[in-house]
Amino acid sequence: MEAAPNPPVVDSAPENAEGASAPKRRPPRVRPGDWVCPTCQVNVFASKSECFKCQAPKPENAAPAVAAPHLDDWICPNCQASVFASKSACYKCSTPKGDNAVTAPRGEGRGGRGRGRGRGRGPRSGAAADGAPREPRAPREKKEDTPQPGFLGLPPTKVPLVDVGINLMHKSFAKSLDDIVKRSIENGVTTLIITGTTEPASQAALELAQTFKLAEPPTEVATGTKPSRMLYSTAGVHPHDAKRWEDTTLATLRKLLAEDGKGIAVAVGECGLDFNRNFSPRPVQEEVFEHQVKLAVELELPLFCHEREASESFLAILDKVPGADKLRVCVHCFTGTEDELKEYVRRGFYLGFTGCICDERRGKSLRPLLPLVPLDRIMLETDAPFMMPTGARGRNEPANLVAVLRTAAEAYGKPEEDVAKATTENAMRFFKL
Repeated sequence: MEAAPNPPVVDSAPENAEGASAPKRRPPRVRPGDWVCPTCQVNVFASKSECFKCQAPKPENAAPAVAAPHLDDWICPNCQASVFASKSACYKCSTPKGDNAVTAPRGEGRGGRGRGRGRGRGPRSGAAADGAPREPRAPREKKEDTPQPGFLGLPPTKVPLVDVGINLMHKSFAKSLDDIVKRSIENGVTTLIITGTTEPASQAALELAQTFKLAEPPTEVATGTKPSRMLYSTAGVHPHDAKRWEDTTLATLRKLLAEDGKGIAVAVGECGLDFNRNFSPRPVQEEVFEHQVKLAVELELPLFCHEREASESFLAILDKVPGADKLRVCVHCFTGTEDELKEYVRRGFYLGFTGCICDERRGKSLRPLLPLVPLDRIMLETDAPFMMPTGARGRNEPANLVAVLRTAAEAYGKPEEDVAKATTENAMRFFKL
C-alpha cells in the first residue's frame, strides 16, 4: 500500500565511536493534498481515504501534510555540483567545503531534480568526472510478465492426494491454468480446493470449480479412493481483507455456500485472525471472523481458518459463538508454537501443513511437531503460488504437494503411501467430498 511516512528530521545526530556526527537523513517529499492522520500523526497520500498505518478514516478537516525543512546541501565552488550537507568535500572533484560555501537551492539536492538522494550527481552533462565522454549504457532487458516456473519435477505419488488450500485464482496462474491442473493430476494430486479470500474471489473460485475443463485428459498415475470432482472451492473473507467487509457480504457468502455452490463450495473460509501483519484493524478482524463462525454454525459447514500470532483471541471467539464447539475446524498453514498445536489437537481441530515444513530453515521448528498431530487430523496443502517447498524461488504449484507429503512421511516415520492415504481420507471426511 502506498504511504508517505514523515519521520522527524534529525537536527543533531548522535556521535559515533570516533566522535564524528552520523549522516543526517533527508525528509521525504510532500505532495499537494497529502494529509496528516489525526491518530498516529503520519503523512498519508492525497489519494488515500484511510491511514495506511492504523486504518483511521480521513476526516473532513484533515490537516495538510507539512514537509520538514531541507538540509543545508552546498554548492562546490570548483565544479558547481550540489553536495550533501554531511560531506566536507565534493564527491566529484574532492574540493573541500569552504567557510563561505553557497547553500544549494531548496529541493535540488544532487542532480537538481528535487528528489532528495537520487542517483543524479550534479548537472547531467553527459561527461565523466575527468571530462571524457561517457559510453552509452546498454538498454535494459524488459522483464517478462510470465512468472518463473516452480515445478520441482519430483516423482508422482501412487496414492491420490487432495490439496486442501490453493489460491488458484491468483493472477500468476491465469495464463497457464490448464497446464497447472493437468500437471497436478499427472503427479497424483487429483483434487484441488480453491481458497476464497474475499467476496469477489469466492464468487470467482466457485465459478471456476463449476466450469473448468481440461483441454486434454491427463495421464492419471495415482489409484485409490479419491473425491468425485477435480475442483472444489471455499467461500470467506481473509483477515487481511476484513476491512472490506460490507453489509451485503454475509448474504453473498450464504448464497454461495447454501445455494449457488452447494456441494462444490465446501467450507466457510479462509477466515480467522492475523495479528502479525494487521492489514485490517484487530477489532474489525474479530468482528468479521465472528460473523463467519456464526455462518458456519448456521449452515453446518466446516471452518477453513487462518491464525497467525492470534491464538488466544481466535479460540475466544470460537468459545463465544454458540454451537461452534461442534464445528469441524481446520487451522490451515500451521506455523505456530507447540503449545498452540497441542491445544488445537486437544480440541479435535484439523491442521494443514504446507511446503514450509520442507524448508531447512523455516521448517526446522515445525517438523518435530508433526508427530504430535494424530494421523487422522493432518491435511496437506500447497497454499500455491506461495510457500514454495525447500524455500526455492518460483511460483509454487499443486504438483509440488508431493514434496510436502514426503517430508510429513519422514517426520512420522511411516511409509509415504500410508500418510498419503490418511491425509486424503481426512480431507474427504472434513469437507465431506
